[in-house]
Amino acid sequence: MKIIEELKKEQYDAKAKLHELVELINSDEFYGLSQSRKNIIVQRKVALEMYLNSLTKEIYDSEGSTFDMSSAIWPMLMSGIFSSSSSFGSTSGAYKPKEELSEKDFEDTTLSDHAV
Repeated sequence: MKIIEELKKEQYDAKAKLHELVELINSDEFYGLSQSRKNIIVQRKVALEMYLNSLTKEIYDSEGSTFDMSSAIWPMLMSGIFSSSSSFGSTSGAYKPKEELSEKDFEDTTLSDHAV
């Protein structure tokens, strides 16, 4: 296992990289990039945040408490939002533009007496 000073150096370097990515994300340059490139940069940012969280716990959690999944779940969920392979926003059949609807889509949609 690495000694604490080595971990702190690693933490410092990771913070610097994270700062660079945040600066890039907040720049005009970022908004000129393709969507796939932006997704990759945001994924790198989320991964660095998770890595920094684990380094911080390793350095300062002297009691060796168990891994707190709640602190790691949010970055993973957020990365899914920015991922192009994400199912968020997918229109795989749940949504049809009005022009694509047909009479068949409206058949058998009468309400029964039990509908509230």
